[in-house]
Amino acid sequence: MAGVLKAVPETARRGRDVPWRSICKVAVLEHRAGLASVALLSAACLAALLIKGLGSTMSLAQFLRDGAENTSALSVLDFVALAFPAVIGIFMGAPLVSRELETGTFRFTWTQAVGRTRFARISALFLGVVSAVLACAVGVLLTWYAGKFEVLGIESRWQAGFFLASPIVLPALTLASLAFGVLAGTVVKRTVAAMAVTTVVTAGLLTALMTYLVRTLLSVSPLVTNRISPVGNIVGSLNSPVPSGRWPGGAWLVRSWLTGPDGRQLTSTDAVRVMHQITSQAKGAPSQVGLAHPQAFTFWVSYQPADRFWVFQLLLAAALLGLAIAALAATMRRIRTIG
Repeated sequence: MAGVLKAVPETARRGRDVPWRSICKVAVLEHRAGLASVALLSAACLAALLIKGLGSTMSLAQFLRDGAENTSALSVLDFVALAFPAVIGIFMGAPLVSRELETGTFRFTWTQAVGRTRFARISALFLGVVSAVLACAVGVLLTWYAGKFEVLGIESRWQAGFFLASPIVLPALTLASLAFGVLAGTVVKRTVAAMAVTTVVTAGLLTALMTYLVRTLLSVSPLVTNRISPVGNIVGSLNSPVPSGRWPGGAWLVRSWLTGPDGRQLTSTDAVRVMHQITSQAKGAPSQVGLAHPQAFTFWVSYQPADRFWVFQLLLAAALLGLAIAALAATMRRIRTIG
């Protein structure tokens, strides 16, 4: 009995001495199919971006003639890039722990000297680093390929789809999806069910970011100016880039409104009527009766300058990394309670 009692702390010491490289090798062997699939997907996406990017070295006139086709290809590649985090979470994150629990192999794996939480933590971090590097490469090439579209004013890096597929946000989004997948597998304990839960969570996060959260983030502390001429007849939420060739270049327009001669902001109904009058007079049409001269009104716009783009990128990436760390911490606590 004394020999057994003395062996326990010695085994624990050996567990701490197990090199992380050995754990990573085990993770590669266990998830070689998923890693191979992700590598093939990444290679296909990177090759498509390189082919499209290098193949589009054409004259400006030809590029503009083929603009619709080029934009369609860019939209498809952006969709594939945004699907990358979901693929990582579903096919690499969800099975990481759930497969061990479902097959019962955790009874052997987690009783080894390495320890259950250390094994899961290093495996998740290793897969996360590999996935983040691949996501960063996809984001770099997509940003490079989309650059010419932004120069021509066809697309903008501020738009939610391209904002999320940048080389900063896309890796963070990938790590968050991976962490959600690992947590789902630990809670659900069934691989297919965990993959389904991860699909729903990742799709919900992407949808929220695309439709609401990015727009909300970009409306934080905007600058205000009356130097921007009216954008069509729109008064209210703009959420659009500055048109090509207009000041301030590369900025993101957040919101617009009108103030009257007394400096008060007009209601949306009155503002639309005045905007229509301004447009009519600009085209030489007669003014509408009962409205003041358009010179008495001031058009205001709130906007984010171009140099804030990477600040917002870092803020969103930090928030996503915080979610990933919280999910991984919850996973470790859950693993400790599994018998």
